Amino acid sequence: MGSALAALSGCPAEQPVSTPPVGTQPVVSVTPHGGPLPATSATADVRPSDVPGRPKIPPLDVPEGIGKQAKGAYERLASRVPTIHTELDGAAKLLATVCAIDEDQCQTHWRTIAKHLEQARNAYGRMGPRCSGSSAIAKQFEARLQAHDKVIRRRLTKLEEVIAKQLADDAQRKKFQEHKSAVAIPQPCLKYACKDW
Repeated sequence: MGSALAALSGCPAEQPVSTPPVGTQPVVSVTPHGGPLPATSATADVRPSDVPGRPKIPPLDVPEGIGKQAKGAYERLASRVPTIHTELDGAAKLLATVCAIDEDQCQTHWRTIAKHLEQARNAYGRMGPRCSGSSAIAKQFEARLQAHDKVIRRRLTKLEEVIAKQLADDAQRKKFQEHKSAVAIPQPCLKYACKDW
C-alpha cells in the first residue's frame, strides 16, 4: 500500500472518464447564478440526491508511545485526510447543481470541480509513507491507511459517476479533460531509498 501510494504521488496515472448513460426524462439545469439552461440527454438522470455526501471517516488519532517515523506517518495521515474530504466536499457541492459544460457561463463551475478533484488526488498521493514497514506498528498503520484508502476511493468513484452522467458526449468529456489539464499539479518522479520501520 505504501509503495502504491508513493507511485501515485510520484507518477500518477490519469483516470479515464467512463461513458455516461443516456437519460430519458427532460429536466432543466441551472447555472450557479440561477439562470436556466436547456438540459442535455446526459443530465436528464442527474438529481442533487445522486451526489454522495461525506461518508463516515475512519479514526485519525495518533497513538502514544510510538517511534518518530511511525508518529510522522500517523500525523501525515491525520493532516491529509481532512484536506482530501474537504476538496471532495467542494466538488460534490458543485455537482449537485447541473451546469452544462458546453455553456460559457459554466466554465468556471467545471474548472472549479476539476480543481477540487486535483487537489484531493494530490493530497491522496501524499497520504501515506513512501515505504511500508515490517514492524507491528507499521502493520497497524497500514491497516488504518487501507481503511482510509477504501473510503476515499469509493467516494471518488461515486463522484466520477455523477460527472459521467453530466457529460453527454465525447466533446463534453474532452472539455472536462481540458479543465483537468489546466489545473493539474505537476508530479515529478523522485528517487528515494526505503528504510524499514
